[in-house]
Amino acid sequence: YSFYDEQGELNIPLYIGNLKYCYKNYKDYYYLPYENIVIHKSVAAFVDVANKERCTAKNCFVLKEGSFLKQFDPIFENVFKLDDKDKETYFPVEDFQDSERQFEYVKSILRKIVTV
Repeated sequence: YSFYDEQGELNIPLYIGNLKYCYKNYKDYYYLPYENIVIHKSVAAFVDVANKERCTAKNCFVLKEGSFLKQFDPIFENVFKLDDKDKETYFPVEDFQDSERQFEYVKSILRKIVTV
C-alpha cells in the first residue's frame, strides 16, 4: 500500500494455483483412493468396502484450482487453505461480487494496515 497526499493505492496479491477446501466434520466422509475424491457417508453406503476408507483430517478436502484472495477476517464462508492446519484462509475471486462483502473486505485490510 502507498499514500499520496489525500489518495492511496492498495495492491492485493492474488494466489493462483490449487487450494484445499477442508470439510469440517471429516467423520461424515469417506475417501475413495482410486478416484481420489471425498464423498459423504450417505453416498458411501453404496460403495464397496474395499474401495473406500474413512476420511481423516489430512485427506478430507477438495482441491480447487483458480485465483484466490487472502482473507484477514471471517467474511467469506467458503474458504480454502494451503493445508488443513493453516490459519490463513483464502476465498475464490469469483466470490468477490457482492459490494457489501467488498466493502467489508477493504475494511478488514485497512484494519490490518493500521495495526501493523
